[in-house]
Amino acid sequence: MQRISAAAGALARVKAVLVWLTIAVVLATAGCGRRDPITFAAVEGRVTVAGRPLAAGEAEITFMPDVARGTRGPISVGAIQAGGTYVLIGPGGRRGAVVGHHKVFLAVPNAGGSIPPRFQAAATSPLCAEVRPVGTNALDFNCENEVP
Repeated sequence: MQRISAAAGALARVKAVLVWLTIAVVLATAGCGRRDPITFAAVEGRVTVAGRPLAAGEAEITFMPDVARGTRGPISVGAIQAGGTYVLIGPGGRRGAVVGHHKVFLAVPNAGGSIPPRFQAAATSPLCAEVRPVGTNALDFNCENEVP
């Protein structure tokens, strides 16, 4: 009888240890490496100023995720090509931009030029865009000259 009681007690201790080990493993690994994946979608388009296409090299268009509207992730940039066209490229040469809402502005390599200053910084640019997850996003922008 004592032999059965000792075996039952040992089995109960083993079960208790296994339960506690399982709980410890679950708590230790909760949330580790499980971030929401960042989804990219292709983005291309055309940029004009008062209806005139920008020249190649005149600017770079930048899509900055709008954290205030719930979009997080890296910035994507596109060099302006002939006819004012662009194709966005993200980190590591990844084509496109993070899916979601973005603030859009134009980085200008040379001071002056035809691009109104308000379009040259994220804080002042009125441009914005929503990148959708399906297909290629064709997003065109017309930067109107400032009214005095």
